[in-house]
Amino acid sequence: MESKPLIFISHSSEDQISFRSLYRLLEAKGFRCWLPHNLELGKPLAGQLREAVLLCDACIFIATQRSIKSEWCLAELGAFWGAGKRVIGLTADPDLEENKLPPQMRGDLWTNDVDRILETIEKIHQEVEQEKNKRSEKEQNPKMVTDLSVADFIQLIHQISPASTRPLALNDALKVVRRELLKYYHISPQASDIRLLGTSLKGVLEIEMSIVLSEVRKLWRIPMNVQTETGLWIGGALEEREGTSNYPPAPYADDYEGCIFLFEQNNRCVATTIVKRYRNHYAYPAFFDIISECGSVALGVPKAK
Repeated sequence: MESKPLIFISHSSEDQISFRSLYRLLEAKGFRCWLPHNLELGKPLAGQLREAVLLCDACIFIATQRSIKSEWCLAELGAFWGAGKRVIGLTADPDLEENKLPPQMRGDLWTNDVDRILETIEKIHQEVEQEKNKRSEKEQNPKMVTDLSVADFIQLIHQISPASTRPLALNDALKVVRRELLKYYHISPQASDIRLLGTSLKGVLEIEMSIVLSEVRKLWRIPMNVQTETGLWIGGALEEREGTSNYPPAPYADDYEGCIFLFEQNNRCVATTIVKRYRNHYAYPAFFDIISECGSVALGVPKAK
């Protein structure tokens, strides 16, 4: 199933009319938008905006007298340019002169024509789908080193390189897993490339457990240990929040979102599983939505404490 590209609309908080008009137009055309209400209270704004840049395919900058003076808007533009993402300028202020725009937007990189904006986003949609299809074909039919999937290439590096160089390749595989996991539970399952997530997981197998765990801790900051019917699984979560339980006498339980679990045998990682949510209830712990797993051991059912 094709999914439309996710668009970030950079705008001044004082330009709500222009923002809502553009959002409704994009929504009517079937495009998805990253919205300000996706921001979570109590978490650093800069970090959440970095995640938005990672998840979004392009940025539309609503250029007005207010937005060109906004430090946050300029920071958002810089983040998208730095990440190599497409930035589209929409001038919503007829009195705004071109020489007042950010230097990168002067010339042909801006427009006041909304139809041209929609055409550009449709082209981005086609490019995203073409890249996805190209990547899928390469993963299904690897012939040369340049045609190998990400996970298979990482596995090749593991086989021919000394242990001291492996954390770098391992970190690349885990970053892919984390990125697709964020798309899965922050946007929708359809927005995530589950095939890529699953094949990238293979890149962590048969590596020394201490090395894998060290890299996991850099990307999943909440450490976790879970005892299941198959043994002890070690890993981490992206987020922790207080949940509720239908099982008395403890109505509350901690929910862990975006989890990765690793299983160790003979000092090596032999299995790994990605779970959308784990509920840490003392009597009725549970996994919700196992997204992907690989290796020689199944995750199994968590045991009560």
